[in-house]
Amino acid sequence: MLIVAGIIGILLLGYLIAALVMPERLG
Repeated sequence: MLIVAGIIGILLLGYLIAALVMPERLG
């Protein structure tokens, strides 16, 4: 359960960084 939460956290963090660096990709 903790491992799954860690993986989800890493994915969300990466998505947030991608949104901040390359916002045109999300549009």
